[in-house]
Order: sequence, then structure tokens, then C-alpha cells
Amino acid sequence: MRSRKSGAAITVKNVGNGATYTASSSDAGNYTVSQLPIGTYEVRVKQTGFKEFVSTGVEVHTSTNTEVNAQLSLGSASETVTVEASDVQVQTVSAAVGEVVEGQPPE
Repeated sequence: MRSRKSGAAITVKNVGNGATYTASSSDAGNYTVSQLPIGTYEVRVKQTGFKEFVSTGVEVHTSTNTEVNAQLSLGSASETVTVEASDVQVQTVSAAVGEVVEGQPPE
């Protein structure tokens, strides 16, 4: 996940269980939130002097990297820009493949 403005506060919330993860962007505007469980998330990016950026419906899957590129617009903190994910997002960052394997009891 990446942001374009350094020093931004990143909040990632698991929609299913309410767990919240936080991070800050680097001087280059990049951020990483590692070890997120599989699920659907809401990503919020806040920076003083900019409108809050919100991305909903962000899907995290097994063995993939999920990217959210926040575009911060000038404005007051009371303004929010919301982006909703609608289609299944395909991971194109790495060639890693994840798979869930289910076992069957012996007969």
C-alpha cells in the first residue's frame, strides 16, 4: 500500500472483526502494513492540510501484496475523499501464488 504525501497517518481497519492497524508514510510517501490477515479492509490516510482519503472494500488475500495508492487533495481535515473497490483486484506485483488447502479425514 502506498501514499503520496510524507508523514501521513495510515489507519487500516478490518471490516469483519474491527481490528485496526496503523502506520506512517515515509519521506517518499510510501507505507507498509505487514502481516494483515485475509479479509476486507478500510484504509484511511490523513495529513494536515489535506482532505482525508478513504478506500473501502480493499481485499487482502493469501500470499499477495495489496496496493492502495492514496491521492491526497488540498482541503480541510473535515473533508473526505472516499474510494470504493468494486471489482476483484488482481495482484500483479509478484509471481507468488497463494492457495488454501483443505484436508479430508481418512475413510
